[in-house]
Amino acid sequence: MDEIDIAWESEPDLEDPVFVEGLPGVGHVGKLVAEHVVEEAESERVARVHSEHFPPQVTVGDDSVAELAAAEIHAVDTEGRDLLVLTGNHQAQENVGHYRVTEAFLDVAEQFDSTELYALGGVPTGELVEEHDVIGAVSDAGLTERLEEAGVEFRSEEPAGGIVGSSGLLLGLGGRRGFDAACLMGETSGYLSTRRPRRPSSPCSRTCSGSTSTRKPSTTAPTRWRRSSAASARWRRGRAPAARKTSATSGNRRPPVSRGRSAHYPDAGGFGPGPPRADRSVS
Repeated sequence: MDEIDIAWESEPDLEDPVFVEGLPGVGHVGKLVAEHVVEEAESERVARVHSEHFPPQVTVGDDSVAELAAAEIHAVDTEGRDLLVLTGNHQAQENVGHYRVTEAFLDVAEQFDSTELYALGGVPTGELVEEHDVIGAVSDAGLTERLEEAGVEFRSEEPAGGIVGSSGLLLGLGGRRGFDAACLMGETSGYLSTRRPRRPSSPCSRTCSGSTSTRKPSTTAPTRWRRSSAASARWRRGRAPAARKTSATSGNRRPPVSRGRSAHYPDAGGFGPGPPRADRSVS
């Protein structure tokens, strides 16, 4: 497969279509909006974009048929201007890949004589809000007035962390290539569920990764995490076990691990999640 491979599926007759991007990002805001437009309006899939910059995986459908990771472009017929809607389940995995794939998306927009594009994304608020605003960024100051009339807010230097991924590059590269480009970002709390997933009750998690073992997972802690019954009794009585004597000249003594770091993985930086990011980068 080439670095980027576009598989064309139809040739719709579109007149001055607007290119709309909705790939996964903060809160999946853009992806959800794009998929809603495709599902609710009259649409047809125009092309599937495959790339070696996407994750090395396939998506398994309801019929158990696997499809290589790809982005999809749909033609949408509306009462107003036609739309070319880009959506999918993945973005590129590295910096160079983001640039290469975004340039391919812009090539498709130019092929359909599109001159206007909108990237859809989310901006995290860090808290739950009842009324969500839409924040905008544009490739040219002359585009703000019409969007402000539609209710889009433009805040100085917001989002503070910039716009990353395809949404940001469509805005930056699109502006350099002459597109009237804007990024519309809906506010979202950005909260994710912290509840731990249930342990699978079937051996699928093993067979899918190449192992055919059907042994049930152990529910007991590893031996190195369990304390002997005698040691447990001493701790319950408030008596800590005596420290092990070691030779000061022993060259085999393992250096102590600093508090707060993983004992088994000293470079892991601890068991829990790190502090929240200070910036508010969005995509």
